[in-house]
Amino acid sequence: MVMSFEKELAELDKIRTLESGEIEIYENILNDLATKADNSIIQRLCSVFEDEIWEPSAGSNLMKTIFHIAKRCNLDEGMLELAKGIHVMLPQGKDWAIITYKTILNSELLMNSFINAIKKVDEETKQSTLGIFKEVRDDQPEEYVEKVDRLILEVSNIWTYFMFSIIH
Repeated sequence: MVMSFEKELAELDKIRTLESGEIEIYENILNDLATKADNSIIQRLCSVFEDEIWEPSAGSNLMKTIFHIAKRCNLDEGMLELAKGIHVMLPQGKDWAIITYKTILNSELLMNSFINAIKKVDEETKQSTLGIFKEVRDDQPEEYVEKVDRLILEVSNIWTYFMFSIIH
């Protein structure tokens, strides 16, 4: 039986900027989703990211919830849903997209799965994703240049990588 979490997701949308004492409600919903939801909810969770959130732990917990669901249900499918979810993170959650991608880069398990996922998304999504990874690389080259270059090289052919580097 597939469970519907529309009520919980609507509540997350309503309180995502957490301008008042709603953090406990937010956290309870995320905890519930982490244990009961499956990968089909990940793209929808991506739409909840908000850079203007006043409580940074809320965004971090949202990201952790997504990774928890993916690892619990099927990491490769979960990473594919996350890769597809980039379009709903932007522009309001771009900073969280960057933080999420840094988390992926810092985990070999997540990175390998995400590389396979990026290969399966449409070209527009792939280019948006690679653009964000390039920003990460350019902002912190000492930490991320090798990882991002590897990722770009693995999801693209050499010619695409060369052209992407020139254009961006």
